[in-house]
Parts: sequence; structure tokens; C-alpha cells
Amino acid sequence: MKNHVNGSKIGGKHTTAVDGAKELIEKLRKIPEVKRVVASTIISLNGRSSNRKIKIFPANGCARVEYIGNLYRQTLLVYSDQDFPWLESCINLAFSKINGCQKGKHGK
Repeated sequence: MKNHVNGSKIGGKHTTAVDGAKELIEKLRKIPEVKRVVASTIISLNGRSSNRKIKIFPANGCARVEYIGNLYRQTLLVYSDQDFPWLESCINLAFSKINGCQKGKHGK
């Protein structure tokens, strides 16, 4: 199921997030050091069913989070003034608080 997200710290043209990504966005926007979260388009995984997980990659001034759910995949860009290792640990902590999720993994 898709959900609309808006409010403080939400940016970009796409304001719809898949269920687990919306929960992650809500947790991330409560972290004072997170300045902005941008959600990308949603990609269908053609009925593939698996556990929800994330992969985190460093990007230009932000962390790129690939959220992979049961039926959809969505990229989130998380902006902060903090360095990447700090931001990565915050994203993993927020993700671990979502029920039924596996710990995030590093991208290469």
C-alpha cells in the first residue's frame, strides 16, 4: 500500500512512499540532525515476496537509502550536516525500530 508523506523535512517531487519507507521517513524526520528526506519513484518488484531491508550508499552530501519491501522498491535521499558513518548508523537504528525488518546493509 502506498502512502502520501508531507510536512517538515520532506522534499522532492514524489510525495508517495511505500508502507515501510513511510515508517522509515517518519522516524528519520524526528532526528534533529536530519535536514531533509527526499523520496524517489516507486518500482514494482513483480510480486516478489521477501523480508524488508535497506541498503545504504554514500552520495553527494547525503545518504542514498534503497528501501526494498515485499512488493516495491524505493530510493530515499537523506540529507544531514553530519558525516556518512554517523548518518548511516542513525538510518540503521531507525530502520531497526520498524517491526519485521532486517538490519540494513552497506552498499559498495
